[in-house]
Amino acid sequence: MRVTLRLAQLFADVLGTDEVHVILDQSEATLGNLLQALLDEQPALRDRLEVNRMLENGSIKAMFVRQDALITVLDAVQDGDTIRVMLPISGG
Repeated sequence: MRVTLRLAQLFADVLGTDEVHVILDQSEATLGNLLQALLDEQPALRDRLEVNRMLENGSIKAMFVRQDALITVLDAVQDGDTIRVMLPISGG
C-alpha cells in the first residue's frame, strides 16, 4: 500500500520536501500505522508530530485531512490516499 502525505511548511522544512510517499506492507492500516512507518523512516519529524502523545492521550500537534475531511490516527487509510498534514488552527 502506498499513501502520499502532503506536508505543511513546518513539517516540510524538517524533511526538505513538502510531499512524501509511505509504503506499508499491510493491506489494512490506520493513519496511526502510517505515521509510525513515517517516523521510522524520518525520525526528525517525531518532535514535530508527537504521534505517541496523540495515540496515548489525544493531544494533537497536527491535523490530518483526506478529501476535505479530518481524520484521526484510528481511521483506516487506503492504497492511493493523499493525506494533508496541517497545523492546527485556532482563532477567536
